[in-house]
Amino acid sequence: MKTKFYLLISLILIAIVAITSYTPQAAQAEVQTQEDPVSGAGEGPSRPDADNQINANQIDTFSAVGINFVPHDSRVTYYNGGFGCLGSTYNGSVAKTFSIPVNVPDDVKGSSINFTYRNTVADPSNGPIEVSLWKRHYLSITNTQQLKKFTLTETRAGGHYDIFHIYDLTFDTSGWLYWLEFKLPPGAATREFCGAQIIYENPPLFPLALPMIQR
Repeated sequence: MKTKFYLLISLILIAIVAITSYTPQAAQAEVQTQEDPVSGAGEGPSRPDADNQINANQIDTFSAVGINFVPHDSRVTYYNGGFGCLGSTYNGSVAKTFSIPVNVPDDVKGSSINFTYRNTVADPSNGPIEVSLWKRHYLSITNTQQLKKFTLTETRAGGHYDIFHIYDLTFDTSGWLYWLEFKLPPGAATREFCGAQIIYENPPLFPLALPMIQR
């Protein structure tokens, strides 16, 4: 009888030792092993934004069709030649000059300025179309400057497209007003102005690239 009693006590003691040897740290390690399977490829650094688009210069445009322009003098008559092209049959002493304001964000850098126009006849004899870009200071109406001048000279009949680079121009719209003017040749309506487009670059959001975060 005593032998059975001692055997029972021995079994109880063995069970107690086995339970106390399974520590919480061991249990935590087992759970961690189950939750974090090992990848065969291994673990590398976290992927940064490869293109870093937030710092890239963004291209944008200002566009206007010919019929958006208005004459400088009320005596100058004009017509819609179709496709947004503006022409004039006026044959008086006033220059056939038309203009439109240029609204772009402050501190953008010019890239190119592009023009579309149409010749109603081949080899117009009364001259080319002249286009100019101007600015005037907000606080002084006399502080006016002509920034650029372009001449559209294609002589073939039909529509044409000319591109001019303006990399050296930065728009300061915080202090200046900008506008475009075009002047049709005098006399007969041999040329029509169809549109203008200014392509510019917005400055990046941050001047320096963002640091790459490594794990």
